[in-house]
Amino acid sequence: MAVKAAVGGVVTYLDEVPDDPPYPYVVVESDSAQSSPESVGDVNERGTFHPRVLVAALSPAKARQVRDRLEALYDTATPIVGGRLVEVEKLVAGNIARDPDLARPVWWCRDQLEVRSYAA
Repeated sequence: MAVKAAVGGVVTYLDEVPDDPPYPYVVVESDSAQSSPESVGDVNERGTFHPRVLVAALSPAKARQVRDRLEALYDTATPIVGGRLVEVEKLVAGNIARDPDLARPVWWCRDQLEVRSYAA
């Protein structure tokens, strides 16, 4: 997973977080991909999905540091993954805020992405 590589050393989860996670951590919340109709050659020409990436940390500075490392992932040139061209675009950048529901001070932010893949 590219997110794990971008934030090396930070625990990364997919969709669910255990009750007592180590901080900081990142959660990738997935959705269902939307695909273009199949072509005559039975190739999915374009796929799109909109994951959300949440960062949780014990200080605003640490949340910002992890988020900055993720920015490098969003800003990279279009890579080829599994024979497909992949583009990542950040659609929404949430503010870093303290979670008022937790007794322990935890700071978090969530970004909404659009990931597009094209037949190469």
